[in-house]
Amino acid sequence: MNSFYFAQYLLNEGKVSVDELRELIPKSVDAEVSEKLIALWQGKVTAEDIASVGNGNDSEFSRVAVDKELMTAEEAFALKKTVPGESERFAQVLIDSGKMDILGLAPLIEKYHSLDESPVKTVVQKIADDSIGFELPSYIDFVEIFLRSFMRFMETPAAVSCEKPIFGDVSGTHVVTQKLTGDISMVTGLFVSEELFIEMARHYSHEDITEMDELAVDSLQEFMNVINGLFAVDMAKQQRDIDLETPRIVSNTLPAGNNTLSLEIISGLGSFVLMTATDEIGVREGHDF
Repeated sequence: MNSFYFAQYLLNEGKVSVDELRELIPKSVDAEVSEKLIALWQGKVTAEDIASVGNGNDSEFSRVAVDKELMTAEEAFALKKTVPGESERFAQVLIDSGKMDILGLAPLIEKYHSLDESPVKTVVQKIADDSIGFELPSYIDFVEIFLRSFMRFMETPAAVSCEKPIFGDVSGTHVVTQKLTGDISMVTGLFVSEELFIEMARHYSHEDITEMDELAVDSLQEFMNVINGLFAVDMAKQQRDIDLETPRIVSNTLPAGNNTLSLEIISGLGSFVLMTATDEIGVREGHDF
C-alpha cells in the first residue's frame, strides 16, 4: 500500500476523527519518527519484538534488537538513514500526542499494508451521492492523482475528510478551475480562502508571495495545469485522450456544477475544497452541493 495514506485509512476506519485529523496533520509535518516505529512499519520487527526490547531511546532499541537477533547490524544502521514518509510521520504524531501507543498501532499498520483498495477510493465512494454515475471512476482516478501530487508539490501531508464540505460565507475566497475535453469531459477546481491561496502559491512556486497578486494567481493556475496534465497522462495509458483548456479563476462566488463531487482536503497548510464536475463550475445560491 502506498505510504501516503495511513492517516486516510485511520479516518475511514473511525480510528481518528475529522477534528483530530485537523489537529494532527499539521503536527506531522515536522515529526521525528523513532527507529522502532520505522522498523515496525518496514516489517523488520513485530509488536511482540518491540515489547521485548523495552522503552529505551533509538540507540538502546537498536542495540538490544541486534543483541536479541531481531535485526542485523546492517538493518539497524539502515534505519538511521531512512527518510520516513507521510504515513510514518502521522503514526509518530499519534504516539507523541498520547492518542495511541506503538503496540496499539501495530495491528493497524499490518491491516493497512494488506489493503487491496486505496483508502482514497474508499472515502470518495462514501461521499459521492447517487447523482454521480458513470463519471465516478474518472473522479476517483483524478482525486488519487491530485492528493498524491498535492503532497509532493506542496511538501505537506493531506487527507480527504469523510464529511461533505459546507459552504458558508464566500467573501475572501477564490475558485481556480480547468476544463478537460476529449474522451473525458469534466471540470476540476479548487475552492480556497485567500489566505490559503497565497500560502499554497508560495509553497508551489517557492517564491516569497505575500499577497493576492498576479504571481500568486499564475502559480495556482500552473499547479492545476500540472495536476490535470498528470491526470491526462494517466488516462492516455488507458487509451483515453484529454485536452486541457486554460485555467481560470473567479472570486467571492459559490461554486456549483452538474454531477459535482466536492471534497474537503485537510492538509498541513489548511483546509480547502477540491471539486470535480461534468460541466463548468459556476455559481448558484445555497450553502452546499
